[in-house]
Amino acid sequence: MCLSTAYQTTADGEQRLLCEHVCHLRIEGNTISLVDLLGNNVTVAGVLHDVDLLQNIITIHQQ
Repeated sequence: MCLSTAYQTTADGEQRLLCEHVCHLRIEGNTISLVDLLGNNVTVAGVLHDVDLLQNIITIHQQ
């Protein structure tokens, strides 16, 4: 099973861990919702920047 780790990049370029073991991602306007394997939901305002399927990393830019 390929699950991803999501990070949010702040305005000053730092990366902050948002969610591990992400199995579902939903984008609605400028809101991104992440759901992990246990069903925990994390919702952030931002823009999807990169999804690396080989490294299993999701990068979201903070708004």
